[in-house]
Parts: sequence; C-alpha cells; structure tokens
Amino acid sequence: MASSFRFLRVLNLEGVPIESIPDEVTNMFNLRYLNLRKTKVRELPESLWKLQNLQTLDVRNTELERLPSGIVKLRKLRHLFIYRLTDEFAYNFNFFTSIQVPIRICNLTSLQSLDDIEDKEGEIVRKVGNLTQLRSLSISKVREIDGAELCNSIGKMKHLLKLTVTASREEETLQLEALSPNPPPLLQKLYLYGHLEKVPRWLSSLVNLTYLALIWSKLREEDPLSSLQALPNLVYLQLYNAYEGQKLCFGDGHFTKLRKLYLRDMKQLNRIVIEKGSLPSIQELILDSCGELKTLPEGIEYVSGLQELILEDMPMELTNKFQLKDGNGEDCRKVRHIPIIKRVQWTEAEGFVTERLN
Repeated sequence: MASSFRFLRVLNLEGVPIESIPDEVTNMFNLRYLNLRKTKVRELPESLWKLQNLQTLDVRNTELERLPSGIVKLRKLRHLFIYRLTDEFAYNFNFFTSIQVPIRICNLTSLQSLDDIEDKEGEIVRKVGNLTQLRSLSISKVREIDGAELCNSIGKMKHLLKLTVTASREEETLQLEALSPNPPPLLQKLYLYGHLEKVPRWLSSLVNLTYLALIWSKLREEDPLSSLQALPNLVYLQLYNAYEGQKLCFGDGHFTKLRKLYLRDMKQLNRIVIEKGSLPSIQELILDSCGELKTLPEGIEYVSGLQELILEDMPMELTNKFQLKDGNGEDCRKVRHIPIIKRVQWTEAEGFVTERLN
C-alpha cells in the first residue's frame, strides 16, 4: 500500500464486492470514516483498534457476524451502524439481524449513533444508559421483563433525536410506560416494533416528534389516535398492524402538520372517518392490506391538499367504486381533487402491478 494512503481520512467502499479488507487499512492512523456498507466482508481484522482517530464505522448489510473485541478501544468513535436487513423486511417481524458486539461497547461514552444493538438477556438495557451523548439509538431483542430497565437508561439520554425499540419476538409486549414523566425532550423520530398494551402516556408530550411508526403494536384501545392527535409537529405517521379495532377517526383540528399517512395490515378496520378540518397538510395517503375496508374514508373530500392516494392490495370492492376514467358516481366526485390515484396489486405472474385510476 502506498505510504500516501496512510493519511486518508475517508474510506468509502460501499457496495464494493470485497470479502475482506487488508490488514494495512488499520495502519491508516488518520482515518475518520470507514464505510463497508453493502459489501461482502465477513470479518474485520483484530487490529481494528489501531484506528484511534476513527469516528464513523458503517458495516450495515455486510456478511459480518461479530465485531472484534478491540473496537471498545476506539475512544473517538461517534457513529456505529451495524444491522443487517433480511430479504423479507416488509413482511417478517425478524426483518433484520444484529452483529455481535462486545458488551463493553457501552463504555464508549462519546458515541452519538448506535444502530442496531441487540440486547443480551438484559445486559445491554442496563449498561446502554452510560451513553448519555447518544443522538440515535436502535435496540432490538428487548424482553418484556427488561422494559423498566430500558426506560431508566433511555431517560438519561437528554440529546436523543431518534429511537428505535424492537421486541424480542412478535408476541412480546414492549413495556415502556416507565419512561414517563421524562422521555427524551428532543426526540424527533420514534419507531416501536412489537405489541403494546396501550399507547404510552408520555408519547403525547413529545412536542418535537416528526416521525412516528407503530408496527405490530396490535392495540385494542377504543381510540388509539387520541394520544397522537395533539402532537404539534408530526409529519409522518405509519400504523402497521398497529390496531385491532374497526374504526379510526381523525378529529377536527388535529394532525395539523401531518403530510404522509400510511395505514397497513389493519385486519379488522372497516371504517375511516376524516372530520372536516382534520389533516389540513396531508399530501400522501397509503392504504395497504386492510382487507375489511371496502369504502372510501369518510370525509376524504374535505382533504383538499391531498396529492396522492395509493391503494395497495386493497379489496376490489373499494377500488372498483371509482374508476375515474369511466365513472361519474358519488365516490368519483369525492376524489376528483386528488391528482394521483393508484392501485397496486400483487400478481403471481408479474409481481406488484401499479395502475393509475385517474
């Protein structure tokens, strides 16, 4: 390796089909940024610890199964990205796997990003509270019995902007009520994967929250939106298998900044009500795999700013009601203000097929 490479600050190998990196890389003592994302690297050299100026390590979607123990010596490390998505991301609860990380990673108190770390029988949830400088945390395989401990740790992260928590399995309940009354005050993005007995009370106090995804929550509350509708800065809301009731109502004057709403896999949902004055900023509405929803959302005619309506794997009873190219029925008139309406259906022969309905 040419001696000049020793002074590199950035090494970006994303997508390069390499299976290993030369040991000489660890002699790049000035290296700040090492990106191996989407490579086929299976192992990192034990001498990784020599990169004492490394600030960012990205090994997402590689073939790695573990990180070398020496990583805990990288005192200047700020950002560590280590998860691997599976091919069944859209449908499988176990949509990603984590790379084994030494437990002492929680001693790197300068870390600002840690995505994703897998809890090991409660060890991580107790020690991750040491990382008080974190801006982004993703933690998976969380057990119900460790919920209070995790909340205690998260409560120490006053700078946290993004939080992802994934239960150990689809049937496991995320116990997050103990985060009240002091959730991270600056939190902007929140992703919860796993069953919830109810929407956590503290969620409604997140005044800076812009993105919220509740996935596999399977809520049975009569009105799960009541805890969310007052969030003043929410712009994106995804509810994926999040509600087992029959009706969702978006009340007048609520969700004032919401621009994208994604409702997916609500097996019992058969009615959506949008009251006049609700969702004034909405631009995109996606209804996906809600098999009992056979009528348009009531009040959709009031949502004048809606730019795109996407109906994916929805009942034909719904989509056939407004073939705008041909029909002039009541349902057609309700959606004439929407510039783009699409139907997306899965077929064995062609996969996903998209059809414009207007």
